Order: sequence, then structure tokens, then C-alpha cells
Amino acid sequence: MDISSLMVLAHIFLLRETLSTFEHTVLPPDFESQLKKQRDRVRETHPILAREIDEIISTVKTCIESGRVSFRGRTVPNVNSQETGSHCKSETKLVEWVSECDIVCIDDPEYNSQDALIDSNNRSVPVACTIDILRALRDLGTITKHDYWLARHKLRQGGFTVITLEPDELHYWLKDSLCDGEGFIGSRTLYVMARVLLSLANSELSVTQPHMSLTIVNLTQE
Repeated sequence: MDISSLMVLAHIFLLRETLSTFEHTVLPPDFESQLKKQRDRVRETHPILAREIDEIISTVKTCIESGRVSFRGRTVPNVNSQETGSHCKSETKLVEWVSECDIVCIDDPEYNSQDALIDSNNRSVPVACTIDILRALRDLGTITKHDYWLARHKLRQGGFTVITLEPDELHYWLKDSLCDGEGFIGSRTLYVMARVLLSLANSELSVTQPHMSLTIVNLTQE
């Protein structure tokens, strides 16, 4: 799991549940130093964010003690790739610590556009993102349907504007909305959805649905 996904899961208050649900999570070896650098940069200007980063570090350390989390630093000398340049170098660095994993979770548009990473042994490592993790937590019963829809709402509020709107999601929030006899009274949640959909309609972004849930479920502890 990449640091970006750690931050996102912590933002929606599901980091502890995620690390406790899956059988084992591997983090980059420099995760703590990176987070501490971010914390020190924002300590004066964004004290709340700094405290959240400290909570992430504390949560991860607790899971390390329980054996749920570990680090990997083994080097994979080559990555099979047709690409050259900075992205290829970045991908090589990433595969250095995910080549022994079953799935890599990272919230980055460049990686999320790929189905998998390929290591030097031609082993395919599927790529997932936070949305896939949420689906797995819901399907496993770790979180309720309400928690699932609420987490997606929090992600949109936090700037994840490319999360597609599912029909069941719209129905869930519409059923609790009010009608005063003259018109429809929408909730704050529906307002955020409408704003995101309008933003997508006016953009040239290519929106794709993540599809890793079944694979992720297979990696959990029985």
C-alpha cells in the first residue's frame, strides 16, 4: 500500500479497519520518514492535518506490533516496460517494494490507469485504489452499506471528483430526501454529487470503474 492510500483511508476514518481486515499489508520502507516530513511542513499552517499524520503513524505502528503490517525493501533490478523517462523510473521504484505482493493499492491516476505492474520475473501485480478497498470492506461486512456510501461521499468532498455515481448510491441518498409538495429538497450529500457530475460533464477526464474487489476479497484472512 502506497502512502497516498494511507492518507486517503485515514481521511475517511477507515485506515484501522483496513489494516485489521486484510491478512497482511506491506508498506514502503520509508513510509514513516515521508509522513514525518509532511507533518513538519504543515505543523504551523495546518495543525489538524499534522495531528492526523501523527495518528496515521501511531495506527501503523500498532498494526506492525500485531504482525498485520510490515515493510519491504528488496530491490527488483529490472522492470519489463516499453516506457522510458521519469514515469518508468517511478514505476521501477514502486515495483521494488511490491514485487512480493498480491495487489498494490495506490491512489495515483498514472498507476490507476493500468491493470497491473510487471516485475522482472514477468509476474503481474494487479493495481487497486481506495474505491476497490471500500468495496472489499463492504463485501466482507467490515463496514455497513451506510458506511460505504458515506465514505464515497467523504472522498468526493475531499476532491475525488472522478468517482462514478452508482445507481444504488443515488437511490440510497434519495430515499431520505424530502419533498415539500412544490419541489424536491435535496440534502448536502446530493448537492455534492450534483456538483461532481457537473464538473465531470464539463471536463475531458476519462472516468473508469475500478474492478479489483473480488481479487481483494480473496486476500483477506479466512
